[in-house]
Amino acid sequence: MQTQKLQWTPADGRPPRLITVTLRPPSPQGDTYAAEIDITGFDEPCTKRIYGADAEQAADLARKTVPALLELRAQGGRLTPID
Repeated sequence: MQTQKLQWTPADGRPPRLITVTLRPPSPQGDTYAAEIDITGFDEPCTKRIYGADAEQAADLARKTVPALLELRAQGGRLTPID
């Protein structure tokens, strides 16, 4: 399991918030594998399962998906890594 903490400074001037991104290792899901992404700290939490043909592909796709999910949720605000 990988966890990253970021500070989100909303574009609308609201106070900064702590955002936590957790990437769980892939697990078998029938004939495929799924890696789970959890993002907390925004107005709504986000949990996504990213599927791949094998564990390596699922993990790689999940890592590549995180930046897009963060950009979407940040709504133009600034994200700064804390760790």
